Amino acid sequence: MKVSQFGQNGSEVILRLSGPGELLGALGLCSGGTHCSTAQALQSLKHSSGKLRFLSLSWSAFQSCDAILDATKKVAPRLGSQLVRLLNQIGRTVNGGVEISLSREELAQLTGMTLFTVSRLICQWEQQGIVAARRKAVLVRNLPALIELSEAD
Repeated sequence: MKVSQFGQNGSEVILRLSGPGELLGALGLCSGGTHCSTAQALQSLKHSSGKLRFLSLSWSAFQSCDAILDATKKVAPRLGSQLVRLLNQIGRTVNGGVEISLSREELAQLTGMTLFTVSRLICQWEQQGIVAARRKAVLVRNLPALIELSEAD
């Protein structure tokens, strides 16, 4: 699920990406309910029992808002750490790598960067063999190198 809201300039800001089994909700509670957010499924819902379970709100969902926690990192480590985190949440194994099905625009919204900055970094990393750019996706080819980038100061 992608939880987002519109920023002051009218552009979409991704607040959180959640994978299967993670809690949704409580992101707007700290603002006194004055901001609205939207949750959107990134993939079709799959369930074995045929019934959806509704999960309760949790403050931990708000406290782990990655867009807020990563705001002070420099751009390359911030994008790198988001990609590493997303590998476990929404990544799927494809052609010897792990694919994250998000567009560059969505990655920019998630990390608080411009589309140009995300595109520039992905292009650089592609030349280094760390990732492969795909249409609306990024394929991670060299996880140790990506982890090293994410930990850089």
